Formats: sequence, structure tokens, C-alpha cells
Amino acid sequence: MFAEYPELSILQLKINVKLEQLCHPILFPPQITGNYTKFLSCGRWISVKPTEATKVSHISERDTEHAAGPVTPQSPVISNYGLVLAVYLLYLVGFLTGITALAGVVIAYLQRDSTDRISQSHFQFQITTFWIGLLYFFVGLLTLHFAIGALILLWWVVWTVIRCVKGLLALNMGEAIRYPNSWWFGDP
Repeated sequence: MFAEYPELSILQLKINVKLEQLCHPILFPPQITGNYTKFLSCGRWISVKPTEATKVSHISERDTEHAAGPVTPQSPVISNYGLVLAVYLLYLVGFLTGITALAGVVIAYLQRDSTDRISQSHFQFQITTFWIGLLYFFVGLLTLHFAIGALILLWWVVWTVIRCVKGLLALNMGEAIRYPNSWWFGDP
């Protein structure tokens, strides 16, 4: 370790160098290995045998809890309003892709219990829309070889679009869905 500087010894370092000059304890905390403590000095790690004057307990530890200052709660990247809007849009795009409706219902389930009352009613409305719409879709597919199946699928598309548009309009006005579990359009 001291091959480049054979004239230096650990004893000279302990006597001639103050602890404050060896390292900055917050930026470069000492590392304890066995009976020696390693400090950063001039870009090199040096070993010092601890004495009463250089005990590690006298050195302040790095404060990892408050390293960047006081902890402030961060606001979410997307607001509740934005998530409700996203789910409605995912449902409408779901007519083309299918999988986006599934992503929408997952978001609605995850956010339903951790949001305000207005957004909560919209998320419940969206969950109800997904499950009833899925029921309409499968009944329509199963009866497609009969003439009634095409009508059920057409009803499913119209019903879903009306529910999404009605939900978007209520969201735009800042209103809750009055009856989010309704089979119709949020009305009793």
C-alpha cells in the first residue's frame, strides 16, 4: 500500500496529520478493517491504527436519511383526473386493440380505493363498464351464428361508447357518477 512512499510510516501519519486533514467524514466516511481504519487522503486510501484521538466514534457518520435535505412528499406524475381520463381513453381504444381495455380496468382497480370521492365513483363506473361489457361481448360472440348475436355486439359497442362519453363529460364538469354500479348509463 505504501510501496511508493517507504519513508512514510503509520506512526508519522498519526502524529503529523490531523484527522480533519485526512478526510472529509461525510464525503469519504472511514472504513474499518480489523484493527485499522482506512481514510481517504489526497486521493489515496491510507490505513491508520485507531488511537484515543482518532476513534471512529468521534467521527460523524454519513447522514443517509437526510442527505438531500428534508424529505418532502412528491406529488404523483399523473393526477387522479388524468388517470380517470386515461382509463376512459383506454376503453375507447380497446375497440381497436382489445388489450388496452384490460390495462384500463387494472388501473381502475388499483386506484379505486386510494383516491378522492369523485374519482372513486368514476373508477367504479369504469370497472362496472368493463365487466358488464365483457358479459355483453361474450354473449354476443356465443350467439353470433344466430341473428341476435350481431345485435348484442352492436348494443355492446353503442352501450360502451355512451358510458365512456357520459363519464368523460361528467369528469370534465368535475362531477361524480351518481350510480356507478348501474347497468345503464350511470342513471338509476
